[in-house]
Amino acid sequence: MSDVVMEGRVLAQKYELVRLLGQGGMGAVYEARNHLGKRFAVKLLLKAEFAQDPGLTARFFREAKASAAIESEHIVEVYDTGVDPETQFPFIIMELLKGEDLEHTIARVGALNTVGAARVIAQAANGLGKAHESGIVHRDIKPANIFMTMRESGDSVVKILDFGIAKQQIEALSSNEGAGLTKTGSMLGTPLYMSPEQAQGLKTIDARTDIWSLGMCLYEALSGRTPWGDVDTLGALILSICSRDVAPLQDLAPWVPPELAQVVHWCLARDVSQRCPGARALADALRPFAQGSFQITPEVLLGVEEAARVQVQPRAALPQASQTGVALTSSSAGQTRAAEEAKQKKSSAPLFAALGAVAVIAIGGGIFFATRSGDDGKDKGSAVAAQPTETAATKPSSAPTAEPPPPPADDKVTGFVTIKAPKDAKVKLGKDEVKLDSKGRVELSGPVGQPFVLSIYQGTKLLLVQKVFMDESGPIPSDVDVDKGEQVVAKPLPKKPGPGGATTAAATQTAAAPANTGGAAPPPPKEKPKPKVETTFE
Repeated sequence: MSDVVMEGRVLAQKYELVRLLGQGGMGAVYEARNHLGKRFAVKLLLKAEFAQDPGLTARFFREAKASAAIESEHIVEVYDTGVDPETQFPFIIMELLKGEDLEHTIARVGALNTVGAARVIAQAANGLGKAHESGIVHRDIKPANIFMTMRESGDSVVKILDFGIAKQQIEALSSNEGAGLTKTGSMLGTPLYMSPEQAQGLKTIDARTDIWSLGMCLYEALSGRTPWGDVDTLGALILSICSRDVAPLQDLAPWVPPELAQVVHWCLARDVSQRCPGARALADALRPFAQGSFQITPEVLLGVEEAARVQVQPRAALPQASQTGVALTSSSAGQTRAAEEAKQKKSSAPLFAALGAVAVIAIGGGIFFATRSGDDGKDKGSAVAAQPTETAATKPSSAPTAEPPPPPADDKVTGFVTIKAPKDAKVKLGKDEVKLDSKGRVELSGPVGQPFVLSIYQGTKLLLVQKVFMDESGPIPSDVDVDKGEQVVAKPLPKKPGPGGATTAAATQTAAAPANTGGAAPPPPKEKPKPKVETTFE
């Protein structure tokens, strides 16, 4: 990060930087104000080597062009761009958002109730629909890029963040970048949410890659976890995305109605011709589970109640491969992967080419990666394929199920994180409050790579959310300082709904759903840690 002190500096003689909101390995986001007192968010490239790289700066400004080209309340509004004449740092002036992203919401409450999950993803789908109509494919849809900003009325509206690696079909956005929007044999996006075609680094992808990623977000919102819990390396993750069907959602969240599970797996069809054809179609499919409204109020952003968790809904009719779950268990993963590798030896060649150039970058408290193609790093490839017409995909057929065995235990590492916060602050690990020891530390224990989410409150106000990863030597970071960490907007803790409050997943089953089979839900298999490596471009 640059040694230049930015707080208090005036960019381009117009925007005074007030405070740091967040930072990564390449840049940072500041709150700023102009001479009229209007407040903005400013995104900056802060390293000289990045700011002077034509390819990176072009991609940086492409985000502004992409966002400005889309007219939707669900896309972050961009007001200005430029290069500060004094520091030579490129910047983007955007609307200032107050709220929480879906990643932190899931970390805070766990699996969302059906109504809340459906409304959040439906709003995101409406925003993506506008982007797709403008010829723009996002390519990095993930919970961290689905931000719920609070309005004065108290409800929230979804804003889609980070169009920095978007592909544009419309040439009017840039007359010079047409062939440089795709890197042949490279991957751009976050692997956990990548579509198979994106993970293979295919030259032509269309809007349906965003549908896959949004389906992954819906899967995680409903279950509290991703389907790749038995995968612990980047290579195995990419291979799994390209060769394995996603674990049935109801294996992890048996309380989810079968009709909604079918919508999720419709988005996650590896064959793009069988996938949900468009964002508008997805929003329409989610409407029955959103109780006919996409309004997001605090009451619907709550986790699944215990009474709903013990319900076992009828199984959704899914394709044979997804329904059996055999390829999704830890014990059979190696055997299944070997068969899949032999069957897809030719088709997986682009996959391993895509893995050939992975550069690891430290951003904040996590580990991320970016890719480059060729020795000269120049972009290659073609413009985005035309957006598909919305046609009905084939419905999956029913098949019997098999319960996966529990995953094997991992060696654990134990360590401490020192919390520097006000004396009356309280700390939560995930959803549970934890006590600090006499030295103001939280004890964490887990396998290498295990992510933890620490939330620090003062009264009912959320002061800080910090993601911590377990390393061989202990937690990273090992110190969390409220005054120096990621700043979040203070918001009250949600109250448990009384009669007439948020409807649980069990209560939102549509009239056409089969009768409840009854019985208690088996505990979901424990998910192994997410791979430490994510793709981002900040």
